[in-house]
Amino acid sequence: MLGGVPRQYAILLYTIGAAFVLGMYNFYIIPVVFLIHFVLKLLYKRDEYIVEIVLQHMKDSDYLDV
Repeated sequence: MLGGVPRQYAILLYTIGAAFVLGMYNFYIIPVVFLIHFVLKLLYKRDEYIVEIVLQHMKDSDYLDV
């Protein structure tokens, strides 16, 4: 856990954020990355398997069926 978020998701989030900031000079992304990190931290405090559950739900074949 890095700051309350699993290591793999924190590294992915900050790598994408660094690519935007350092590569394209989009400095407004910094607060967005910290906001996403804060939201993920709150979600993981309630349920530590939230991302796995959402990904499994999206892989389900009847995800968009009514």
